[in-house]
Order: sequence, then structure tokens, then C-alpha cells
Amino acid sequence: MSKNTTKEKRELEVFRRFFDKTKPKIIEESIVNCQPPEPDICCEIDGEGKVWFELAEACSEDFARASSRFPENGVWVGFIGNSTEETVARKVSNIYQADGPIELLVYDDGKHFRPANYTIETIAHVTSSGTGVFRRIWYLSEKSLYQIHPKSY
Repeated sequence: MSKNTTKEKRELEVFRRFFDKTKPKIIEESIVNCQPPEPDICCEIDGEGKVWFELAEACSEDFARASSRFPENGVWVGFIGNSTEETVARKVSNIYQADGPIELLVYDDGKHFRPANYTIETIAHVTSSGTGVFRRIWYLSEKSLYQIHPKSY
């Protein structure tokens, strides 16, 4: 499986977790992966039309890349850099091409050893001075979903 195919598969898995938690009126058959400079996922939401989602793992890109190479039952040793702040700041400053509203979905799959409230506060802090092109910002932990912007937690 190619690197892009693996990434796309992972993005769809995360987005389906989001879909299961929100129960929005997303038309499930409309969910598709996209390629840069478009956001990661595009779908249609009943009553809203096309909506785009950029996904970001709640850690640094280096940590995400390195951790993706470990088997599920692997041993985690030597990881210090886990910068959600760096990742969210980079996403907020990026430019995307989309013909509809864009939302940011920051997710955690339990590898990052940070409590949800820490991640929520970090995302809120980074986006307090601006959310870039994102109309909504979400945080999907292993167990819960939080809407960070506009604030609803």
C-alpha cells in the first residue's frame, strides 16, 4: 500500500469516527478523500451543501510520522516532541483551495499521552487570535468530540 493510500485510509477512518460522534446530516456516500491544496476530506451536509475538512493529528508531524511506523502492540520509547500547538498553528496559517466552507478536525487516537482538557486548552489558545479559513474547529479524542470554535464545550 502506498504512503498516500495509507494516509487517505487513515483520514477516512478518523472522519468516520467524527461522523459517528456528531451524527450530523452528512450524506455518507458523499465522503471523499481530496489532494492538496484541497483540504483532506470533502462531503455534503444536508442543508449546507459541500463542506471541506482538514484533519490534523494532535501532535507534531514528526511524532505522527514516527508513531505510524509502530505496530499497535509496539513499545513506545523516546518520544518527547508532541506539539499540538505547532500543528494547529501551521494548519491555521495554511492556504487551501475549496469551493465551500472549511472546518478543522484535530484528532487524538490515544498515542499522545495528553489529557483532553490539555489539548482543548492548547487548541483554544492557538486559535484565540484567529482561525484562518476554518469556520469551525473540532477536537476528537478517543472518547469524545468537542467543538472548540465557535466554543461549545
